[in-house]
Amino acid sequence: MKFSSQFRWFRQYELNEDFASICISYKKLKQPLSQCRKRDPSIPPPDIFVCQSSHRPVRALCTACDGGFWPILGKEVERVSKLFKDRAAFLLNKHGLSPLYKAAVKKRWWQMPWKKAPRPPQVETDAELAEQVRQLVDFAHVNALAVRKVCKKYDKVHRTGAGREYMQRVMRKEKGNSFLVDRALLHELEALHSSLNIQSPQDEKIAHELSKRCSSFARQGVLCAGGVVGEETLPGPYPLELNCALCLDVLFDPVGLKCGHVFCRSCACMAARVDPNKPKALENAQPIRRCPMCRQAAVFNDAIPLAEVGALVKQRFPKEWQERKDAESAIAAH
Repeated sequence: MKFSSQFRWFRQYELNEDFASICISYKKLKQPLSQCRKRDPSIPPPDIFVCQSSHRPVRALCTACDGGFWPILGKEVERVSKLFKDRAAFLLNKHGLSPLYKAAVKKRWWQMPWKKAPRPPQVETDAELAEQVRQLVDFAHVNALAVRKVCKKYDKVHRTGAGREYMQRVMRKEKGNSFLVDRALLHELEALHSSLNIQSPQDEKIAHELSKRCSSFARQGVLCAGGVVGEETLPGPYPLELNCALCLDVLFDPVGLKCGHVFCRSCACMAARVDPNKPKALENAQPIRRCPMCRQAAVFNDAIPLAEVGALVKQRFPKEWQERKDAESAIAAH
């Protein structure tokens, strides 16, 4: 089954009507590529105009379809990113733990400029909130996969690395803070879903059967909170790493770095070589300090506290969390 059919199936059966109507226009993005693929490669493309869009990578040299591909792709990514952030801010603040993006809630997203923006859902119970969070995370995953697939198709048609270059620029946040790289929000949403979602054996059986139907779709590769992976299972509970990679203990007062990795606040301060007892220690970290996992520089200044992840650790591992709290209090007292 082709990805376009799988994408259409997932939109129809796994996303509600609000999210399905505002997904990335995968078919619209494929149209200029299909026309270019049908053209005889021995004939040079017609010199229509040179696309001057800021979204166009340096390696993109096809004047026949660049003008109808890169600007549309950039606008689609920006549109989906706005919706994802506003809906995530609404759901996180509905739960009342996470301080992320509180200012975004003040603006009603149905008054945003894009078309067909859904109105805020009526969330009354924890089950409804968990379902809305699941829909939003699946919405981000499937759209990220669609962007990755269409960029890969561009490289296949034109035999260039322009699509890969575009994805690298997006991952380095050169093209704005899109939903593709806003991993702190994904971490918080996945932790919120895990804390609210208490599955019964029947639910696990249904999820297992549904994951088998989606296995071919999932193996295409999904962009999740940690990056591009190839064996992610959609849909269902989202696997979260609740241990710190530095101290190898459960996360305590976790923070998400700009690169997407999550550490304890004290461990992050140790890696950034700042005093953890200061309230804004990570904000004053030197830009030359690198992430201990991916070695990316200038990632500590924009570190975000992950309240939902911390609450999930406290819920799942109360004994270990209390031990960490006592140890941190003893260190701070000295």
